[in-house]
Amino acid sequence: MVKVDDSETSSSAQTAGSAAVPSVTASGDLPSTTITDTPHAEVATTDGSVFTQATRADGWLESVRAFKSSGPAATALSGAAADAVAGLGTAASEVLSSLPPPRREEAWRFTDLNALYKMRFDAGGGARDGATAESLAAAVIDSAAATVIIVDGIYQPQLSTVGAAVGSAGVYVGPLAGYAGDAMGGVLELLTANNCETDVSASVFTALNGAAVAAGTSDVVVVVVPAGSDLKGAPVQVVFSTTPGASKAAATAAFPRLLVHVGDGATVEVVEQHVGASVVTGVGAGALMAATDAADGAHLFSDALTTVQVGKDARVSHTVVNEVPAQAVTLSNVYARAGAGSTYGLTALAATGAIGRVTFGAELLGEGAHVDSTSLCLADGTQVNDLHSRIEHVAPGCTSNQLHKNVAAGRGRAIFAGKVVVAKPAQQTDSKQLCRSLLLSNRAQVDAMPVLLINADDVKCTHGATVSDLNEDEVFYCQSRGLSANDARFLLVKGFAGEIIDRVAYPSIRDRTTALVRSTLDSVDLRDSQFATHSSI
Repeated sequence: MVKVDDSETSSSAQTAGSAAVPSVTASGDLPSTTITDTPHAEVATTDGSVFTQATRADGWLESVRAFKSSGPAATALSGAAADAVAGLGTAASEVLSSLPPPRREEAWRFTDLNALYKMRFDAGGGARDGATAESLAAAVIDSAAATVIIVDGIYQPQLSTVGAAVGSAGVYVGPLAGYAGDAMGGVLELLTANNCETDVSASVFTALNGAAVAAGTSDVVVVVVPAGSDLKGAPVQVVFSTTPGASKAAATAAFPRLLVHVGDGATVEVVEQHVGASVVTGVGAGALMAATDAADGAHLFSDALTTVQVGKDARVSHTVVNEVPAQAVTLSNVYARAGAGSTYGLTALAATGAIGRVTFGAELLGEGAHVDSTSLCLADGTQVNDLHSRIEHVAPGCTSNQLHKNVAAGRGRAIFAGKVVVAKPAQQTDSKQLCRSLLLSNRAQVDAMPVLLINADDVKCTHGATVSDLNEDEVFYCQSRGLSANDARFLLVKGFAGEIIDRVAYPSIRDRTTALVRSTLDSVDLRDSQFATHSSI
């Protein structure tokens, strides 16, 4: 892999109650790095009026409610599951009163949601003529042990498949309405858990997801892996497909909900994909790119929530991919709780849509737990892609590693805010966090803030952020080996992004994401790339 920039800011902490916040600023060709504890200034909304945004949000929320009441109905629940889902609506009502999240709130300072609040939703706004196996072929992984297809919130049994390996291992993959196994108590606890405890400021949208589920417009997908089961090498795939609307005034909305309950000593790979119907039509990266480029009239909002319970000594690999039309707004919320000796690994790819945000929260609850998080954001044109995370070390002897990369071009904006919290009992914590960003145009922006909050006194923690444009000496060297200027730049950008992409085990997803990297580079005017700028907290 070609390294674009080798500089790194790190911080080691040995003092209880310490907090370190590195802030990166750079312009021109070379980045500079400073560490500051200066309080952040408040930032107004884009149009200078919080009131205007709130007014838009009021009408927007009413539109969401009307859409939910007129959309297709989810599978009916009964018993304890029905009671648990009903409770989601009650819990959501108070939280939704705080909509929209104010731009003065730290977690939303750089993510302008006005484009979302301008949307109005119409259950007939999309061409809802039914997805087919052919239309979803590009999204399906051939080697999957099970594939669950959700279209516009509703489980599609005729498009879903469950292999023999899943049944023989006692694994359940399907809608909550069809599960009645021994782990029901744990599954319902995941459903009703207060995911806001991870403090990643997504409470409004997780509550909105809960309200949609309680209204009966979304089937909850459940993955239950019993203790000792081993599905390594044969992933469980969940595809949430949403039919886009034709305009902002007739957009569509989806509220995907996924619960993953993994027993002690079990191993499983979960692939979670969020797609727009126009994006997955056809097969291969070419079809994806053509559909994405042509999807200017495809409007949808996806508000997803996934909760994962990792049992003692269990191993979970979790891949989250957003492949949506150019005008889509996607909010993906992922929360994981890791037991003693367990390993949870998340790979998140966010490269499409108008606004994309992945909110990741993890709690290391048992001694010796490990969390590994790798993610990539591509921001081109006027895209905004954002990753917020909070990894909380609660138990002693736990480890975590986070690597996030941004590639920004055009007037795109990429945002990273990652927080590692070490509680006082979490002695002998070992945590690493790094954000690396590559800017390809003079109007692109990256905002990066890695944060450590340490309350223990025996830890080893590092964090840092780097930013760079392409090294022209490296470009020249590649050209001297016979590559064109554009191919040389692609080789370098591919090497930078490939460190994340190559962690995905599935060639079709890798190929489509690499094609998006190429598209991002092809859109860059070489004259703009010589003065890349960077905006930081």
